[in-house]
Amino acid sequence: MVTMITNYRIENVVIPRNKVFRDISRSTARYRVWKGGAGSGKSTDISIDKIKKLSDPRFKGCNLLCVRKVNASNRDSTFAELKKAARRIFGDMVDRVWQFPDGRSSSLYAKCLVTGAEVLFRGCYNQDDIEKIKSVTFEKGNLTDIWIEEATEITENDFEILDDRLRGHPA
Repeated sequence: MVTMITNYRIENVVIPRNKVFRDISRSTARYRVWKGGAGSGKSTDISIDKIKKLSDPRFKGCNLLCVRKVNASNRDSTFAELKKAARRIFGDMVDRVWQFPDGRSSSLYAKCLVTGAEVLFRGCYNQDDIEKIKSVTFEKGNLTDIWIEEATEITENDFEILDDRLRGHPA
């Protein structure tokens, strides 16, 4: 299906995804856990889910924090997956809807030019990393979504600190 943006509104974007994750993608539960082997499409499914949501004006004010144990790992995983998902959804129009730095800058981020939604990328390897997460703020809106990639790498304490950061209501 061709993606159309009419007055900054996404019209029925349909992207083929792994059917195993259909129910979890539709869930509005506070916590959702994707399970599957390598190459099952977990990260692809999550990234499509997040790009569609953050690009939708109905969810204006929502923002995403992507977390891995080691922040540098985000560059080749969550950041790359979100960028690929945005290209799949918006095709040639991606630069009108999403801003991604070239990926070589030291601080990764992404921003939806339609809704103002931001995506920040952080690690939780040590106490300095945790302190940076505690002070995460966004230009507009609240932190409504956290994507923990490779959640088995983080500790229970890391999870509790992340959970305390959620301020808005995810949809």
